[in-house]
Amino acid sequence: MKATDILYIEDNEDYIQFVKRAVSKINTDLSFNVLMDGKNTLEFIEGVGAAKPLPRLILLDINLPDYNGLDLLAKIRSNKATRYIPVVMFSSSENQKDMMKAFDGGANAYLVKPMGLTPLTETLQSICNFWLNHNQLPVDNFAA
Repeated sequence: MKATDILYIEDNEDYIQFVKRAVSKINTDLSFNVLMDGKNTLEFIEGVGAAKPLPRLILLDINLPDYNGLDLLAKIRSNKATRYIPVVMFSSSENQKDMMKAFDGGANAYLVKPMGLTPLTETLQSICNFWLNHNQLPVDNFAA
């Protein structure tokens, strides 16, 4: 089973469709999966490993049902299988406390969601270019 390039954790269906459109403009070969709440995300995190390939990048919203993104970030970082996956907090919040909590919790980056298809596409292009094309992780970084 091929690994997912981007796992997007977001509950706003309209913004999910918006992001899907932008990703398709960047590269139609990118695999893109969505989880829409904290409960399903926790189940995913706890079930990753040999049977479930890991995503190469996680885009994580802060405001989610069941568990917020900061709680999920802590779970991602505490799980041996997922701790080194790059996590970009992708939120509408410009609150400095949210940003500080995200970085304290192990986020690799924090981006405020852009409005408009062109700014979103440009932002996602930059994210993908760096995290999927240039960022290097240890070869055995996902060993269980």
